Amino acid sequence: MATFMSLPAELRILIWQYSMPDPRRPVLSWSGTHFAFNTTPPNLVHVCHESREEAAKQYELTFATPGNNNPHIWFDFTRDFLYVTDEALARLPGEVVRRIQNLRHFRYTGKMALKCSS
Repeated sequence: MATFMSLPAELRILIWQYSMPDPRRPVLSWSGTHFAFNTTPPNLVHVCHESREEAAKQYELTFATPGNNNPHIWFDFTRDFLYVTDEALARLPGEVVRRIQNLRHFRYTGKMALKCSS
């Protein structure tokens, strides 16, 4: 019986690429001790090493908690939408703030709610 891993690598890669989720609309918030995301990581990061490598071509591990250099949130800066709360925005490093301000789909959910589109 043939297995998935016995398929040609090119075909497996195409299958992983077609398995990527649609753009997500997560909210980035501050829990009091760390950043929280109201969505789960893409399933592909949990399937196998090969699928995780493919997911990492599209998604980045980002939004490390201040004082901790280990980012833990998978985010696609080219397709995902992002909503950010006041508390989270106040704790993001400047380089991350600049990067999210240039997102095509970014919404600041604070009191002055700004919608940015490029």
